Amino acid sequence: MTASTSEIDEALENIANYKQKNKTATLLGIHLEGPFIHRNKSGAQQADNIIPGNIALFKRWQQVATGKIKLVTLAPECAEDGFINYLTRSGVIASAGHTTATFAEIKRATQEGIRHLTHLGNAMTGLHHRDVGVVGAGFLLDALQVEIIADYIHLAPEMLEIIVKQIGAERIILITDAMRATSLGNGTYEFGGQEVTIRDARATLANGVLAGSVITMIESVRNMLQIPGITLRDIIKITAENPAKQLHIFNDKGSIAIGKTADLVIVDARMEITHTICQGEIAYEE
Repeated sequence: MTASTSEIDEALENIANYKQKNKTATLLGIHLEGPFIHRNKSGAQQADNIIPGNIALFKRWQQVATGKIKLVTLAPECAEDGFINYLTRSGVIASAGHTTATFAEIKRATQEGIRHLTHLGNAMTGLHHRDVGVVGAGFLLDALQVEIIADYIHLAPEMLEIIVKQIGAERIILITDAMRATSLGNGTYEFGGQEVTIRDARATLANGVLAGSVITMIESVRNMLQIPGITLRDIIKITAENPAKQLHIFNDKGSIAIGKTADLVIVDARMEITHTICQGEIAYEE
C-alpha cells in the first residue's frame, strides 16, 4: 500500500528475499496498490506519500522486487505519459483504482493498456447521469476485468446483483481486500502505520473511512451464492479461472487438469472448507 519510498523499498526487498520453506500457498507476485494514485480518492492510503505514476521509479522498484511486481493500481489521470503503456509492455497488469477519472479518461486509458479495475465501486468515480465514471466503464468496456469485495459493506448486495447482471462472471474477479486483523475479532489493529478499529466485521480508520476488510475468501463465496443469478460454476470462474488468466498463469493454475499444479480446495454442502491441498499435498484438513 501507499507508504514512503523507503518503506516500499524495504517491503519489496523482503518479498524478493522470501524463501519458500514448505509446500503451502505459493507467493505469486506483488500488487503495488499505490503510491501512484489520486489524493482525493486515497481511501485508507496515506495521502502524504501519494506521487504520480512514473516509469523511472517503477523500474527501480521492479529491480528491487526481482521482477515480482505483477499488478499496479494507479490513477490514470495522474500518471506520466507512457507509464501505462510501459507497464503493459513489460507484462505488468495496469489497474485503475483510487482515481477521479471520468469515463472518457478510463476509455482512453484502456487504449493505453489498462485492463483491470481495483475494487469496483470503491475509491473511484461512480455512476452519474452525465458521466458514468469508472464504475460505468467497468459495466461498458469489455477490455476490463473488475474486482469486487463481497463483504456486503464495500458493496451492498443490491449493487453486487447489478454487477452480476450487467457484467457477468466472465469479467469479475472476487477479492477479499482483507487486512491483518482478519479472523481476530473486534479490537484495535495496525494497518500501514495507521490505527484501525474492527467492530462487527467493519474495519475503519479514526475518521470512519473503510480500511480494507476482514472477510475470508470462503465467506465471500457464501455471500456471493446469495446473489440472484450466481451459480457455483460462476464462483469457480471469479475465484480461480479469471484471476489465473489475468495473471497469465492459467497454464498452471486456475482449473483442475492433468499437468497443472494440484492447488485445490474441497468444501462440503454448507460451503465449509474440509481440505486445502497445496502442490498436491494436504495443507489443511478439518
